Amino acid sequence: MNTKKFLDKPLNINYTHAESKNWTMLDGTLVLNPANKLSAYHGFDYGKCNLKYCFAHQGGTTTEPGYEFGMTSWNIAASQRFCDDNVLRVSYEKWRTELGLEWSRDSKSIQGKSIVQLVSDFILLKV
Repeated sequence: MNTKKFLDKPLNINYTHAESKNWTMLDGTLVLNPANKLSAYHGFDYGKCNLKYCFAHQGGTTTEPGYEFGMTSWNIAASQRFCDDNVLRVSYEKWRTELGLEWSRDSKSIQGKSIVQLVSDFILLKV
């Protein structure tokens, strides 16, 4: 990973090429301030391009709206940290109509693994 300055802000850039898997990816994150990050990645071989904004609110809540250009679809995630080392995260991906719920714990006793991860398909009702 390389870090460069862009508008006096750190821009982290990473280029990955896996010859054995025949894919290439470029991703980057612009750190606007400790609470705001703008990230993007592009997979050259499969045309996936994603733009995501991450905002960390006070109190341990993080929101992450994003847009997938290859699928012309949006996604959003929100997470809340509680009891010091627990994180509850909910996410929605429009192109797959998938709602996800994950509870994880950053603890040495379970080595930072997800405790519960639920993903379910659901139908959006059009009115």
